[in-house]
Amino acid sequence: MIKSKDVAMLAIFVGISGLASFFFSNFLFSNKKVLTTRVEVVEKISSDFSYEDKSYFKNNPLNPTKDITVSSNDNQKPLGQ
Repeated sequence: MIKSKDVAMLAIFVGISGLASFFFSNFLFSNKKVLTTRVEVVEKISSDFSYEDKSYFKNNPLNPTKDITVSSNDNQKPLGQ
């Protein structure tokens, strides 16, 4: 059975070892240098859209909503049955 004196000693030992490991790890793994990074600054996005490139935007484009019929198909038996 553990005596109360042993429990107090164990608690003190755990506390001291916890503090020692905290300071030792802080010393070992911390970085004292100030780290800076240069990043590219992008321009602000605007809602304006210019139609300057005429190779993509033509004056008379195709109308995708218009029905296009290639030829009429009067064949009722397309597989020759």
